[in-house]
Amino acid sequence: VPDGTAIIEVPNNGALGFEMYGPGWFFADIPRHLQFFTEASLRKALGQAGLRVTRVIYTGYTRQFAPQWLAAQKEIRKHTGLDRNGAWDGNVWRLLAKTAFAPAARKYDSIRVHAVHEAGNAI
Repeated sequence: VPDGTAIIEVPNNGALGFEMYGPGWFFADIPRHLQFFTEASLRKALGQAGLRVTRVIYTGYTRQFAPQWLAAQKEIRKHTGLDRNGAWDGNVWRLLAKTAFAPAARKYDSIRVHAVHEAGNAI
């Protein structure tokens, strides 16, 4: 649509949580999420679709430490065999310490972009 706007939010593959927990990270939500993005790869994909990113917002920092999130993540790791020795519990404190002063691209679990399709852009 000429002059259309898209708002897209995806898990942040550049987040330290994703790096630490890999496929056992709750927000990875495998197998429902099939593609994973960083800000750069999302910008590239949108650019190839004829969209120009006008705003990037990183969201979802504190939910990584909510009791419901932690319980779900522990179950995922238990059922996938990623937590055989039960050592996962202490990692939440390590994640908190690593992310407390990290840049947004590493701290937040999701990326939200606003993008526009401008008349004349190829699709």
